[in-house]
Order: sequence, then structure tokens, then C-alpha cells
Amino acid sequence: MPPKSNPQPLTHKQVQNIFFRRVAHNWIFPNFSPVGWFECDLFSVSKAGYFYEHEIKTSRSDFLNDQHKCRVVDGKERTKYDLLLNGHTKGPSQFYYLVPQDLLQPEDIPIFAGLKYILTARNNRLATIKQAPTLHRVKVQEEIVRQIQVASYYRFWNERQALSRLQQSVRLKT
Repeated sequence: MPPKSNPQPLTHKQVQNIFFRRVAHNWIFPNFSPVGWFECDLFSVSKAGYFYEHEIKTSRSDFLNDQHKCRVVDGKERTKYDLLLNGHTKGPSQFYYLVPQDLLQPEDIPIFAGLKYILTARNNRLATIKQAPTLHRVKVQEEIVRQIQVASYYRFWNERQALSRLQQSVRLKT
């Protein structure tokens, strides 16, 4: 029997791609900072119009450092943990940690968050291990939708230009 190979750990981008293929939300946007909130590894809007955030963690130390993220809100420096705990309406309606299987356990997760595993041995399925509580019932504001549209426009054209440069460099080499 051949020895088992240890698969390479998933990158943030691979996790984002898996999420995109597996989740049925109206909008899924990687590395997006909604107005008045922190950058989201995965920002999504449910079919009902609610903002969900999925924070990707690929190491335990990254997870432990997460509690120190701060920003000025309403004239005061506040941690993301505090804002989530208090259901700040600029933040998500639900917040999840999205991690490789068994990286974190349900008891590691703060009360304001849920936990989802990426099951690499099962064709990269997602499994909800701990359901996230509803932090508030405010739907995504039109300002955020416009921000997504503008960001999508610029990302599209930047990617298109990058592809053109790559194609040009390949043509020059041949």
C-alpha cells in the first residue's frame, strides 16, 4: 500500500473558491470592507437580504490574534469582538469562522459566532458545526450594495488588464 501523502493546507483563496461553489447566497464577495465595518474574508448577502461574514482561519494563532482587531466607531476605539457581541448594525447579521476540519472546536468559538468546517476528505464540503446566532435583523443597506457594485466593476477591469498583460508576455516569449 502506498504511503498516505499529507495534503497541502488550503490557502485563503482556495477556501473562498470552495465557499463560492457551495453556498447559495445572492452576493458572495471576497476581501471586502463594507462601509463602517472591518474587511471581511468572505462577505455575503443571503437571499433574504442579510449580511453574513465568514472569517477564514488556517491556524490557531491567527484565530487567537483575531480578538485584537480594532477600529474607531462612533468616535471610540472598539474591538471587533465587542461590536459583534453587541450586535452592531454595521456588522453582519451572522458571523462564522470557516476553518479546516478540527482546527477549532465549538468550545473555542465566542458566543457571537458560529463555526463551519471545510471537509477536505469529503470533496471540500462545508459542515456547520455550530450555528451562528442572529446578531441583529437589519438588512443590507443600499449604500453597501452600491459599494459592492463599484468594487465589482473595478475588480473586473483590473483582472481583465492583468490577463491582457499576462497574455502579452506569453506572446512575447513564444
